[in-house]
Amino acid sequence: MIFLTKKFLDLKKLIFFCFFLFYKLTLANEGLVFHGGYTFETFPNQKSTSIYISIFNQSEEDIILDSVSCECAKKAEFHTRILNNDISVMKKLEQIKVKARSELYLQPEGLHIMLFGLNKELKDLDEFYIKFYSSKKIQYKAIIKVLNKNLKFNQQRKM
Repeated sequence: MIFLTKKFLDLKKLIFFCFFLFYKLTLANEGLVFHGGYTFETFPNQKSTSIYISIFNQSEEDIILDSVSCECAKKAEFHTRILNNDISVMKKLEQIKVKARSELYLQPEGLHIMLFGLNKELKDLDEFYIKFYSSKKIQYKAIIKVLNKNLKFNQQRKM
């Protein structure tokens, strides 16, 4: 009987260890969630476009994203719009911070991602991946959907 009890305790310890390890890995992988990434169709030979996406930080730590890349463009950068003497100007950002347990919305007329040197025309319903890199050298991947350009013009008329 003592032998069975000892084996049971060893098994219990093993189960606890596996649970703890899995729990830690799950927490580490939760980090950022990307949702609703989109851009608009481009016309032939267009060389730049912007991307909008929602980012949710589910971790207990601030996460700093210090670069972004995409296979369909030579260069990708974080940008924001600022008013300078009543003129709207884009400003490049070296990094963006997603605070712990919060969300960050990249949207028109605000924080967004710029793609420069597009190597293909983006067409309605296309999809592609964009990669984000954190200051801790963690890579995140998000899917971007291409929307019909008429939606963009309708949106601009409402503003």
